Amino acid sequence: MNAHRTGRALFLTTVAVGLMSIMHLEAENVDKTKEVLETASRFQSAALRNETQFLNQVFDEKITHFHPGEPYRFEGRERLVNELSTAAASHESPSFEMLDPKVQFAAPDVAILTYYISEHWTDKGGLRTANEKATEVYVRREKGWTMLHSHYSTAP
Repeated sequence: MNAHRTGRALFLTTVAVGLMSIMHLEAENVDKTKEVLETASRFQSAALRNETQFLNQVFDEKITHFHPGEPYRFEGRERLVNELSTAAASHESPSFEMLDPKVQFAAPDVAILTYYISEHWTDKGGLRTANEKATEVYVRREKGWTMLHSHYSTAP
């Protein structure tokens, strides 16, 4: 009987420690999810407002990017920052909405963010709207979350 109680106590302790570990990981993922979403939101805002200093911080040096208006992949931070800067220069009163974001972790420091985006701006042709689907891959480094890859496609 005493061995039964000891075994049961050990089992319950193991379960409790396991649950506490899961709760800790969940809390950590909540914090990391918030960080990724904040970084992505800041990225979108910086891209629309031509804030190249932040774009140079958030993009990995060897970032790759697919864009619905371009037939080929963009490669490298400098190329992507230049493309976004050129686009932003012709936009007035830009705004965006990030819709239905979902963050998944491929590893503790690797996040995959998917969401829908609706961008609005004014240019020489008047008011414009772009609706897209986005996937962004981030890795956490000393300076924060860095984007390694992004892929956008048109949404209905």
